[in-house]
Amino acid sequence: TLDQSEGVVHQISRNRPDLVILDIVFHQPPDGLIVAAMLADAEHTRGLPVLFCTALGERDIAEEAHREIHSRNQRILYKPFEIDTLLDVIADMLESPGESLTVRDAAG
Repeated sequence: TLDQSEGVVHQISRNRPDLVILDIVFHQPPDGLIVAAMLADAEHTRGLPVLFCTALGERDIAEEAHREIHSRNQRILYKPFEIDTLLDVIADMLESPGESLTVRDAAG
């Protein structure tokens, strides 16, 4: 629900992380896309890098969502992935903020 989404955004804004990792589909609202859109709209979290980790079956949803959100600080990492891949993507996002979408998975 919207109240839950606002609570998530408030917590993220209050804690001021360097990067947020979200799944795209949650088992209950809000989903990661709603949270990411709200982060992009909120003054204190606008520009915050967001990494989506999602299952391969959600690839079309993830890519369409990225086109809709139009954030230059979002990337998608497809499950399954190696921990080293996750760490590389996080390091890259923190070193190169504002880069466009990168799609990676365990297959390379």
